[in-house]
Amino acid sequence: MKRLVFVALLVALVALPAAAAEFTLGGYIKLDAWWDSTQVSKNLLGVVVRHNDYQAFGGTSNRNHHGRFQATAQSSRFNFTIKGPELWGAKTSGFIEVDFDQQLDTRQTSSHSYVPRLRHAFFRLDWPETQLLMGQYWGMFCNYYPELIQDGPFQGHGQSTQRLAQVRLTQKFLGMFTLAGLVGTPYDPDSTDNIGGTMSPTGTVALWGQRSATPQFQISLDFEKDFYGKAAFYGRPKGFNINVAAGWQRTQYLKGRAAASAYTFGNNNYVGAFNIIQRDDQYLDPWVVQVTAFIPVIPTRTPNLAGTASLTAQFYVGAGLSAFGMARDQDNSYFVYRGNHFWTDPTNGNLFFGPVYERVLHKAYGGYIQAQYYFNNQWYLTYAYGFQKLFDVNNSTCVGAPGGYFYATMQDQALMTQEHAIALYYRPITALKFGLQYSYMRTDYLQITTVGSRTTRMGDNHRVEFAGWFYF
Repeated sequence: MKRLVFVALLVALVALPAAAAEFTLGGYIKLDAWWDSTQVSKNLLGVVVRHNDYQAFGGTSNRNHHGRFQATAQSSRFNFTIKGPELWGAKTSGFIEVDFDQQLDTRQTSSHSYVPRLRHAFFRLDWPETQLLMGQYWGMFCNYYPELIQDGPFQGHGQSTQRLAQVRLTQKFLGMFTLAGLVGTPYDPDSTDNIGGTMSPTGTVALWGQRSATPQFQISLDFEKDFYGKAAFYGRPKGFNINVAAGWQRTQYLKGRAAASAYTFGNNNYVGAFNIIQRDDQYLDPWVVQVTAFIPVIPTRTPNLAGTASLTAQFYVGAGLSAFGMARDQDNSYFVYRGNHFWTDPTNGNLFFGPVYERVLHKAYGGYIQAQYYFNNQWYLTYAYGFQKLFDVNNSTCVGAPGGYFYATMQDQALMTQEHAIALYYRPITALKFGLQYSYMRTDYLQITTVGSRTTRMGDNHRVEFAGWFYF
């Protein structure tokens, strides 16, 4: 059925009416091959799982961690650009992009039949200095990806990966400023956001768990000017550039009760099970502010990029960052002990007396820095470091609280994830590019060890990765 729908889409696109003045196919074929020292995701997104430190307990090996080689072509993609007639003095166009990455790290069949995925689908009206866009497209925190080999580099530890259905208005002025704003679909975290049990009832009606109370709003102000020359950004000359972007939405979390073997901050192998009760219905506001700067260090005044160098730096701070494609849902929020009180379960009317909690969004900051140098127009080198870290977590002790801490969660939450990466690229012609990369990624956790297990407080991974692209 999926294949029939996919073929029908292609036929419909090819059979566009004559009003579409121009139809262009683009994209690339990508082979990605890599070796990891442990089990991590294809894109190195999220976190590295804890090591099982059996050697420290008399064992002989780190049993659940071992190196492995993988290769895939599922990141290959194609797109269609359709240029339409003019309307209201604006040029009209549409864009659809599809890849085969829907299943990400899910085990494939023996024929490696990857599932198509819609990446972008939008149309826009372009006036000389104004643009109106409607459809699914990047959020405003995705304009400055570090140039690394893995797809979605530094997602969850320095870079947002977010596509959302939106209405976006962009206005250029004074020849160097661009102001943009969007109203988009809000993000609802899944059950790993400490929502288990009855805290967000799902049952047979999965949509009950979607509790967003507003659209998601984003705004961006961009400044770019050629002060003293340009340097390469993704192979194209770019002048000095600063971008400031911000986002906000409101989400409701229902009160409820869930039984769990709860995690507490810094506790060593805590195994006491207790109920977590969210006392009240709460409205919480995920937000983020991001600043990015692109600086030509060794610039050029010509299209020749040989000998040029650049520095890109990005920093963000916010709360509930999974709403903006910057973190895992399970690191989104936690609970703070608010004493012992009577509490009525809204699902069955039963009265409880005991510890109750207030939900708080995790605050975090992160970003990345990238240095890039072009030896000539074919060979260039990239080094990048990205990270994300929680801060202002209420980790103080409390004698009356279960587990002895104000902080409690039903998830094994990550304190900090970071990644170093260095990549060498060779692009002999426009249509072909090859890359070789080494990266090191590490995650440190809030909890010393997980409940009832023998694990370390951190996990790390070494990767060597090769990729080849054919652009069309």
